[in-house]
Amino acid sequence: MSDGHFNKAILPHNDYRSGLKVGRAIERKNCEDAFNKTLNKVFPNDDSEQKRLQILFSKELKANKQ
Repeated sequence: MSDGHFNKAILPHNDYRSGLKVGRAIERKNCEDAFNKTLNKVFPNDDSEQKRLQILFSKELKANKQ
């Protein structure tokens, strides 16, 4: 009888899964850095509060998507 975790046995017994998580975290950080650089280039004269609100809004959109 399946306990609902049958797909764990399909993955190889190495660091594949943790490597995948690390890769996703690195990609997420790279996207956040690129977004911050874009904000700084497009809106160089904005105050930090406005940029902070835009960053929070983008994180909220990402959280709602997942």
